[in-house]
Amino acid sequence: MNTSVMDVDSSDEARARPRVNGGLLAQHQGACVCLLGRVVSCPSPTCLLLEASDSVQHLVQLDRGCSENFDMDMYNKAVQICNKFSQAYYTKP
Repeated sequence: MNTSVMDVDSSDEARARPRVNGGLLAQHQGACVCLLGRVVSCPSPTCLLLEASDSVQHLVQLDRGCSENFDMDMYNKAVQICNKFSQAYYTKP
């Protein structure tokens, strides 16, 4: 489990962000990214333990809710494709 805390930023939602899985997150330190995952636990009302599409766990600070119906395997495949063919996907403002 990654013990660093990530803030969830809901401001400027129209800005494009690279989609990452747990293993790719370290390559984007300090940047805004899109990391989706499954909630493993909620250690406090304002944070949760998130398991990314590649099963890497991260502690996340939340400022809004999330959806229950999401295909993690399909999302992980999309992240891998977006990073493999990054020139074809707009990921930076």
